Amino acid sequence: YIAPKTLPRLVSSLPADPTYRDALTNAFVFVHQSLHKLNDTLRKKGSTSKTIVITPSHFLDAIQHFIKITAEKRTEIEETRQHLMVGLAKIHETVVQVEQLQTSLAHKRKELNDKNEEANLKLKQMVHDQQEAEKKRISSQELQIVLTQQQEQIVIKRKAVMEDLDKVEPAVQEAQQ
Repeated sequence: YIAPKTLPRLVSSLPADPTYRDALTNAFVFVHQSLHKLNDTLRKKGSTSKTIVITPSHFLDAIQHFIKITAEKRTEIEETRQHLMVGLAKIHETVVQVEQLQTSLAHKRKELNDKNEEANLKLKQMVHDQQEAEKKRISSQELQIVLTQQQEQIVIKRKAVMEDLDKVEPAVQEAQQ
């Protein structure tokens, strides 16, 4: 606590750098003296019915009331602080969990990328194999067509040869006799 430079010094024992407690003591003395001055002012104006009775017990009651309010506020502040500390602990715990989840996510993402690459390679291999099989099938069909054409030509040539043979055979038999 740093006291303001304009702090009125009503307590003679107030140090040059007062603590929070010294400043409170000074403030209570100031309020008590202000009430006495107000009474003096009211008396000078002639208002005897509006005098404020100030006794040492009133001063002590004010101090006790201040202590009670301070204790209540301290309890409220402590409860708020405790609530905030619990909240901060939960936030910290959540941050740790998020970091762990991010690490796990990065690991899973790497695994997924590896699996995707592996699947892509297998897919490329399958496509390549399928293309090769298709080429072989087309080649086989072309070869089948060529073979069919050759067989047709053979049949035609055989037929022609057989016809020629049928024509020549009687002449060969005549020549043999």
